[in-house]
Amino acid sequence: MAGQMVGWSDTVPLGEEGKPSRPVDLVHLSRYTLGERALEREVLELFCSQSLVYLERLRAVQSDSDWKDAAHSLKGSASAIGALLKDR
Repeated sequence: MAGQMVGWSDTVPLGEEGKPSRPVDLVHLSRYTLGERALEREVLELFCSQSLVYLERLRAVQSDSDWKDAAHSLKGSASAIGALLKDR
């Protein structure tokens, strides 16, 4: 269909069994950082440090609401860099 948006699954190379072959969509990351390699590295480093914070929040939750907030933050950060979600 003309004008249809391209999703992340359309830009990620597929490996065995049609599953994504790498955890980060590097094409997405490059677009997000306008192709600046130093910025890509900085964004990935920030994601790595922030993801530890979100994971710790998930471990220390006191309520369903706290868990949803931490999970939402982690998912949003992962999505922003092109990190792929694995099947449960």
